[in-house]
Amino acid sequence: MQVPIGGGYYTNAKWIQQRDDGCVNLLVGKDFDEQPYSTDLFLNPSYSDEVAAPLPCWFSNILTSPTPTYHTLCKAVSDLDDWNAIAEVERYHHYNDHHRCLANELSQLQCKLSLIDDAIATAHHRMEVAQIPALVPNLKFLTSRDALTRSHTQDVGLLTSVATATTLTMDQEIQSRREGDVIASYRRFNVQAVNGRKHKRPTS
Repeated sequence: MQVPIGGGYYTNAKWIQQRDDGCVNLLVGKDFDEQPYSTDLFLNPSYSDEVAAPLPCWFSNILTSPTPTYHTLCKAVSDLDDWNAIAEVERYHHYNDHHRCLANELSQLQCKLSLIDDAIATAHHRMEVAQIPALVPNLKFLTSRDALTRSHTQDVGLLTSVATATTLTMDQEIQSRREGDVIASYRRFNVQAVNGRKHKRPTS
């Protein structure tokens, strides 16, 4: 195995330490302060014109089996004295466990989503039976007659936009009135020169 030393160059590792996570630590010297270079182990099979045979069912079952059976497989592969092989076996088992956990979480979320969909449909039906739209017909202007049916979230967003626009218009009107008052206050006096001095005279 080789260790990168910078500038696109590599040097052979002199010391190799196997780890329990499918990786190895590599050292190029004997210095105690040298930081090891860690890298993953992978199988590097020799590909040929022959088609690789699929993994037999019994081997795949052991890979995904509970702990005792799986450890028996790990022990047998470790005895082959091939670090790459045992790394691949452990990697597959780890990813398979992680996949199973994610699949369980996804299944739980899908169940929760299904329950929420049912609750939304039930609430929607109750509002239809109670004729809620007929009780608030003055809100028709909020949506276009030809627009698609909006969800409750979109309706809330539309109401918020309308309220914001109304508030902004009112603020602009108030600001305009304030500016008009200020301008008017300056127009109430005429400045005239009397005996070489400026005097303010209120206008009629």
